[in-house]
Amino acid sequence: MFLSAIATALAFGAGLAGAGSTTSDCVGVTDPWKLYGDRVAFEVRREGRRVGFHETRFDWQGDFLRVTSEMRLTVKFLFVPVYEFRYEAEELWCDDALYTLEAAVNDNGERKAFSVRRHGPQLLIDGDERKTIPGDVVTTNHWNPVVLDDRVVLNTLTGKLNKVEIEPVAIETVETLNGPIEATRYRYSGDLETEAWYDEQGRWVKLRFKARDGSTVEYVCITCDAGEPDTGGQSS
Repeated sequence: MFLSAIATALAFGAGLAGAGSTTSDCVGVTDPWKLYGDRVAFEVRREGRRVGFHETRFDWQGDFLRVTSEMRLTVKFLFVPVYEFRYEAEELWCDDALYTLEAAVNDNGERKAFSVRRHGPQLLIDGDERKTIPGDVVTTNHWNPVVLDDRVVLNTLTGKLNKVEIEPVAIETVETLNGPIEATRYRYSGDLETEAWYDEQGRWVKLRFKARDGSTVEYVCITCDAGEPDTGGQSS
């Protein structure tokens, strides 16, 4: 279960009823189509060897911005799978506010799922425990750079709030599958220990963390400079 402790570094209730937002109103500060097109995808490597992928996609569900994330990892020994990890999440956002989240994890056969629903100014989590949390929390799916200003984040693998300090470390050259990109490395400390890189446009371009067994896991971007972003998802 070497990735069961990933805190990711890697996520309709009363809140949706009557939410009269237009499509463009729901984009908020961060417009994912301007940053990524309709998706951002990574090759996941453990100690330099490819073990899987992570992909986040953007589209609309009615007036709401829908963000779906999927991660699949397989570790093999002598060509035989010895560990598998699956993660899926669907989020609905409007104007930088999270309205719903459904997340499911299969950690080598051990399954976990939780949901989040907006309830007025707060969010209600239903999982191992049922509780309310502040309604302005940002999830740990990394695509939205506003997370860099936060000190409490919603961990989309565990369904728990994590207290973090996020500090810029250095501007570095990040290797992607499409060539190098200049990006700022940010270090998470506190309840999460990870590093994430964002370029000058605010695009998430890399992730790195230590797995439970001490191995290094890195996300290498597949889509980061693959042509101009497709802004067709946003209406004018």
